[in-house]
Amino acid sequence: MRRFSINALTIVGMLLALIGADNRAHSFALNALLIGFFVLAPFARILLSQDKHERICAACGLTCKA
Repeated sequence: MRRFSINALTIVGMLLALIGADNRAHSFALNALLIGFFVLAPFARILLSQDKHERICAACGLTCKA
C-alpha cells in the first residue's frame, strides 16, 4: 500500500509540475521536455527495480516462481 501511495503521489506531483511550468512559461518545447522526462522516469524506476530483483535472485540460488 505504501508503494502504491508513493507512486500515486509521484504522478500527481508530475502533473502539478507540468501545470505550473505551463502557466509560467507557456512553452510547447518545455511542455514536451517535461512530458518526455515524466515518461522516462517511471521506466527508469522499473528497470532499476528489475536489475535489483535479478541481483537478489542471483544471490539467492533458489528457483524463481515469478
